[in-house]
Amino acid sequence: MSTSWLLENFDASLFGTNIFEGSDHEMGNAFVPMTNGRITALRWYRANSDANQKPTILRVWDTTTTTVLYSISPVPDSAGVGWKQQIVTELPQVFAGRKYIVSAGWVTNRAYTLYGLGNAKPPNFPLSPWIPMGHITSAPGIGFPNTTNSAYIYGPDVRMRSQQPPISTTSQGSVAFDTSAKYMVPANIYRLTLTTAPAWASAQIVQGMDVRRIIGGWWPIIGGVLGERKLIDALISNLALPALTLMDGVLIDTAPGTLGTLEALTVDDVG
Repeated sequence: MSTSWLLENFDASLFGTNIFEGSDHEMGNAFVPMTNGRITALRWYRANSDANQKPTILRVWDTTTTTVLYSISPVPDSAGVGWKQQIVTELPQVFAGRKYIVSAGWVTNRAYTLYGLGNAKPPNFPLSPWIPMGHITSAPGIGFPNTTNSAYIYGPDVRMRSQQPPISTTSQGSVAFDTSAKYMVPANIYRLTLTTAPAWASAQIVQGMDVRRIIGGWWPIIGGVLGERKLIDALISNLALPALTLMDGVLIDTAPGTLGTLEALTVDDVG
């Protein structure tokens, strides 16, 4: 078994306060499990002692079925700043390769809002942050913050227990790139680290969705053939397929001026 929090590698000192007190608003962090597993806990981060900072609900959305997988209301709270945790005894199941959202809502809880993760290092196996990020809202003037760190202003988090044993990885090397790269080193995970990326753009509404700050895309290469394109909008990402399928290589293409590195990681107990 292997257990991790989605935000376990995030510096909690960077959380800000809830700037939407009293509004019909819900935000969340999206994630995709790398293996089948169970949700074991939810938590949220209290940035100060203001009672109005407390969400009215925490929940996990299954975006494949567009249903709520699990919810908590009222949410856990205690004195002082820091994480407020709820153990999930029901242990709802999540599936590899399916996208979920852990969210915190205020007031009447808008039905569907999605934030992706900013520039935190991806957690350890088995969770992976999802890209791209987007925000659906009918209210003008509500959108993404202007910095990568404040993308986490509320800090709803989820803990997952994998149905596979813990894993370890071995680095097979890394390569620096400018804008695009084709890296043909076999790996289960490619760690993408962007040192320079385009700044956040103003809101771009497409079919009612805010789709700003898409840095680029990546394609898995298996058997010499490119797979489905997946989007990049986080400064640090794990590029991986469900069940950590071994890839022959990876192709990335990003906005002009993007600089970074790709590291190839093989999982020691996955073929």
